[in-house]
Amino acid sequence: MSHNIATELIVVRHGETTWNVGGILQGQAASSLSDVGKDQARAVAERLATKQAAIAAIYSSDLERALDTANLIANKCHISQVTTMKELRERHLGKLQGLSRKDARLLEPEAYKVFVSHLGEEPIPGGGESFNEFHKRSRLSLEKIAEKHLGNQ
Repeated sequence: MSHNIATELIVVRHGETTWNVGGILQGQAASSLSDVGKDQARAVAERLATKQAAIAAIYSSDLERALDTANLIANKCHISQVTTMKELRERHLGKLQGLSRKDARLLEPEAYKVFVSHLGEEPIPGGGESFNEFHKRSRLSLEKIAEKHLGNQ
């Protein structure tokens, strides 16, 4: 007899960053949570802490903004460790990382065009990922986590 055992994954994006406020493209560049972002993370933590089923594990990218968000949630949900995975990072934006949207359009028009068009196969110039590469990396990471925690949350 075959049993389907579901695994519930809850995906949370990091809180607002100082770069979000400034309209700066982050990608995989380092940026910190703003005060609003910390409040957002605390609000999510409160909500998750009241779930009927306990959370079994918390995973995060290794980027400061994501890890700070995850740690606030872990603390509230009584999870002693956050597992970091580089594979959970945001899309690498190549030459665009650290530029404002305005500067990206003016200084790197070809890279910006690829970024906003979401063309599947074309990587963003300067070491960036294509949309399809990013999507595949993200999907495989979530599948790996789900398989590891089969039947848990």
